[in-house]
Amino acid sequence: MKLSRLLIASAIGVSFLAFEVQAATEWNVSLWGKRRAFTENVEKLAELVEQKTNGDFKLNISSSVSLIS
Repeated sequence: MKLSRLLIASAIGVSFLAFEVQAATEWNVSLWGKRRAFTENVEKLAELVEQKTNGDFKLNISSSVSLIS
């Protein structure tokens, strides 16, 4: 009886983990100043990451904006 409860609890826990892994992830990135040659590498990185992960991982780039509310 205890083993079956443990197996059921484990199965439920694994299903929650699997659900979280599949959720899309977004990171907020703050850069200083306007878009320029120095920031182009970050802009390109954001584009490639979103493309390679089919939109599951996204970098939100903000310029001169505080990310702390």
